[in-house]
Amino acid sequence: MWDKILYLDICAAPVYMIIWFATIYRKLTRGRSNILYLWLTGVAFVTVLSELAAGFSMQSFPLSKDRLMFVTACEYVYFITRNATNTLYIFYIFSITETWYRIKGLWKKILLALPYIAILILLLFNNKKWSVFTVSAANGYARGDAIIALYFFATAYMIFGVCYLIFQRHTLEPAIWGAIFSMYVFNLIAVIIQFIHPELLIECYSTSMTLLFIVFFVQRPERLVDMSTGLPGYRAFCEEIRKLAATGQEVSLVISNMSNAEEMRHYLGEQTYLQLIYAIESIVGSCLKKERVSYSIYFEQPGNFYYIFEDMDYNPVQIISEVRNTINTFVEKDIESGAIPDFKVVSLNYPADISEPDELFRFGHIFARFADPDKIFSRCTTIISRQDYQVETHIDDILNRAMDSHGVKIVYQPVWSVKDNRFVSASVRINISDEIFGDIKESLLLRAAEERGVIIRLGNYVLDQAFSFAGDEAFKNSSLDRICVTLSVTQCMQMDLTDKIWSLRDKYKIRPETIEFSIRESVYKNISSVFNDNIIKLSMQGYRITLDRYGAGFSDMQHILSMPLASVKIDKYILATAASSEKGRSLLEGSIAMIKNIPLEVAAKGVNNKDMSDMLIAMGADLLEGDYYSKALSGDELLNIVD
Repeated sequence: MWDKILYLDICAAPVYMIIWFATIYRKLTRGRSNILYLWLTGVAFVTVLSELAAGFSMQSFPLSKDRLMFVTACEYVYFITRNATNTLYIFYIFSITETWYRIKGLWKKILLALPYIAILILLLFNNKKWSVFTVSAANGYARGDAIIALYFFATAYMIFGVCYLIFQRHTLEPAIWGAIFSMYVFNLIAVIIQFIHPELLIECYSTSMTLLFIVFFVQRPERLVDMSTGLPGYRAFCEEIRKLAATGQEVSLVISNMSNAEEMRHYLGEQTYLQLIYAIESIVGSCLKKERVSYSIYFEQPGNFYYIFEDMDYNPVQIISEVRNTINTFVEKDIESGAIPDFKVVSLNYPADISEPDELFRFGHIFARFADPDKIFSRCTTIISRQDYQVETHIDDILNRAMDSHGVKIVYQPVWSVKDNRFVSASVRINISDEIFGDIKESLLLRAAEERGVIIRLGNYVLDQAFSFAGDEAFKNSSLDRICVTLSVTQCMQMDLTDKIWSLRDKYKIRPETIEFSIRESVYKNISSVFNDNIIKLSMQGYRITLDRYGAGFSDMQHILSMPLASVKIDKYILATAASSEKGRSLLEGSIAMIKNIPLEVAAKGVNNKDMSDMLIAMGADLLEGDYYSKALSGDELLNIVD
């Protein structure tokens, strides 16, 4: 008589359905780990269905011939799939710990599957000796003597899996590791219970619960998927790289940056832009399949693609032209848009080219700025060997060396007043000559410091030096009216900026009128209440505020009109354009006239010859700064020439 309790199997079946629905609905269907998990869940679902089918077919005895054949078939399916879950779970562990390279060869996978192959052989010969199980018309299912071999092979998988998870515990977060490890803990308990009480079918239910834990703690879409596209996301890429770092695996990476991604998305609209992203992923995938290359893809908004190749010898250059042409054709025909995506592509070997994960992540975000503007494809080694990239990467060390050895030199660029016919002020400049990188351009230094978050330290030093110079008796007795200091974006967003400046004012006993603060035009796109409050407070305290680099970005007249500005500095790019074309000259002349009519003073940087000086004076510029009048000078040199 059949005495099995099917309640737990009945409960397990809908759990597997929920897992499958949740996995597919949350778009966790791409990538080796996700595919293995779907296979694992699917095989486990077949296991419980076969056990349920056999159980319901043995509710009454004796079994008819048809029912006997059906139950026997169900038991074979049960044993095949039940033991397959152990093998698939081992492969899943290798994938989720990013150690698949350890079993990359076919023979290694076969070696890992040997216990399961042995189980299949036992089942193959079971119908001759009935050594694993028997099914009779009178008594139904019964265990055979060789079933202990199945438990032995399953135990071998469990011991291997437990040891491997312990060995690789540093590659996974504790919650993820615990969820994966729980499979062996709960299944061991379930196997012992079911071995002692064969009537209590608890194994399949235990497996379903542990696979559900993996849904909660491992297969999380917010961790793995970019939800707008359904592609594996940037966070998943970061986790994979950290796992690679922990395991020491070497891979080849290709990073593709769509530099005009934001503009494309605004121009095309969200849905059409997503259509473009899907098309790019599909086109690249098709080309790589033709190349028979195994890869993983990750996407980061708004337009970065990351590809990981286990094949270190693959060269992506050979498909770039085909991919670009196909994408452009798709945009022209299917999207019917004149906007063409602007790609920059770089390849590198990890960790040979870049060894630190955080540096790799940063490189992926900035490499396009350092790549050759005339080329789509670059090698990582070409970019990281450039001085500007090296300076930006090592700016912390450069500043530490400069500060420790007093190597940060403050110089002053005199500013000529057309009206007063004399130098009336001087702009603070920074010079650093590093023992490793040599002389570093000020623009590169400031950009690197801003990017790496060390601009506050440098900015505080510059402020202190400028206030100290302005408070010196020699400066007070000179004919100079003020010193101009440029504030960075980060400084403008500091809530304690005005407090720092007030302290410097008290420390060096200076009048606010002797300090002019220059704000770059690019700062305005970062405008906030803190920024606005800082500028208004400084202006109300008597400090002069100037807008620097006007014309270098998208000039917003609303901000110019609303902020308490005293003058506007024309960017040297506009001056260069005016010197070489009539259109540029007209633009410069119109800009000067407009600013003076507000009315604000007009200053110009980069005045390096007499023709440019004469042109600006004729157009009505008020303040001129550049090598034509004077190069940047030390404090003593500045005071000598103005006296």
